[in-house]
Amino acid sequence: MISNEQGPNDGIPEKLNALRGFLEPVDPSELQTEDVPTVEVAVLDKPRTGFWTAVFWFVLFSTLFLGFFITAVAIVKGNYSQNQKILKCVYLALGVGGIGLAFVIYSAIQKGFTFGKAVLWCALFVVVTQFFPLVPLTICAIIALRFHPEIKVDDPAALMSSPGAQIFLQGAILFCQAVTIVFSLTILRWAVGREWNRKIALRLPNLEHVILVAIAMPALLIVSIALEQVLSHYLPSIKQFGIPNVNDFVQSTATWPWGIAVLAIGIGPAIGEELWCRGFLGQGLASRYGNWGCVLLASFLFGLIHIEPPQAVGAFLMGIVLYLCYLASRSILIPMLMHFINNTLGVLDESKTGPLPIANTLETAYQSRPLLALSASLFVLITVGFIMYSSRVRIWAPEGAALPSASYPNVEYPLKTNANKAEPGSTPVAAVVALVVAACHFGAVWFGLYDRTF
Repeated sequence: MISNEQGPNDGIPEKLNALRGFLEPVDPSELQTEDVPTVEVAVLDKPRTGFWTAVFWFVLFSTLFLGFFITAVAIVKGNYSQNQKILKCVYLALGVGGIGLAFVIYSAIQKGFTFGKAVLWCALFVVVTQFFPLVPLTICAIIALRFHPEIKVDDPAALMSSPGAQIFLQGAILFCQAVTIVFSLTILRWAVGREWNRKIALRLPNLEHVILVAIAMPALLIVSIALEQVLSHYLPSIKQFGIPNVNDFVQSTATWPWGIAVLAIGIGPAIGEELWCRGFLGQGLASRYGNWGCVLLASFLFGLIHIEPPQAVGAFLMGIVLYLCYLASRSILIPMLMHFINNTLGVLDESKTGPLPIANTLETAYQSRPLLALSASLFVLITVGFIMYSSRVRIWAPEGAALPSASYPNVEYPLKTNANKAEPGSTPVAAVVALVVAACHFGAVWFGLYDRTF
């Protein structure tokens, strides 16, 4: 007789099969998910090295660069009575350059995006954007001279002032700027990945930051004028080698149509150099040295590619300002706009066809009352800087709390499908009132109202 009652060991195989099915992995495609926004929680490693390492590289290479350049000037322009002194200077220049090259190689062989790799990338950037485009252009010039033997090449000044040479030079500069933009975009896409535009914050800036930049740029230009006078007095220039500098080049564009001059010197460098220095170099250096170290080193390299010491130091300081505004706004269009305004004002100042010689009026205001103009400019820049910091764009969680900066490094902002949002902070009313007072004071100095009153 068979009993229908189950014993203590009955049903075990069925239980094992159920447990096995529970432990086996499930195909994600079989799960039903709802389309809801996600919240990113980033767990990031700290930079391998810190701010003081970046300071070390900055001090070392700035000293080497200035030492090498000053020694080279001493060799070319020095009045030596003995060849032995000249040889000592040559040995010193080679030693300084050798030390710099050794440190670059040492840094470049380390893992990650090191400062040495950044220097080599900048060398490649200069070669590709400045020298490679000259090869086809030189070939075209040789062909043109072959079919037009009436052109005289024994007088370079007359040759460069000819209409044909001016048209050729305009085309050459525009071609070089196009190569710069394409090269920067290509390297960014290759190095940063598909989301390069999100990681370098290629996004429309907040209107408040655009207005602040527009107010600050004339004041920043006066500070640049004062700084250039000091630097040109103490630092050597490439003109001592008989090489024209950037100011000479800008002056040579005086007879160009102002639209082409602005496109070649204002728009082109603003896009290409910002994508390279703030975008590509900024992403790489920030991952290793942190934001502050990146500001220092990326700005130094931005100055270094300008080559001439007075302009290099000025570009380095300007690069710090551009990068701080970049971090505050989380939009690369802000440093592009500042770069564009700075270059365009210089071009329109020299242009004989341009409509607005604004830089000339600013320089006149500085020359008439230098201390008053400089103090008014610093007043504007300090208030603008405070408001930029107060209203800096931060990443906010859905519940309204600001996320730590490590969650979105450098200038990165959330995905469109993410619940976290990039929003600016609030601005104190007192800071706005101070900015209005500073702007009115600066405008009175700029347009000479104090000269008429007192």
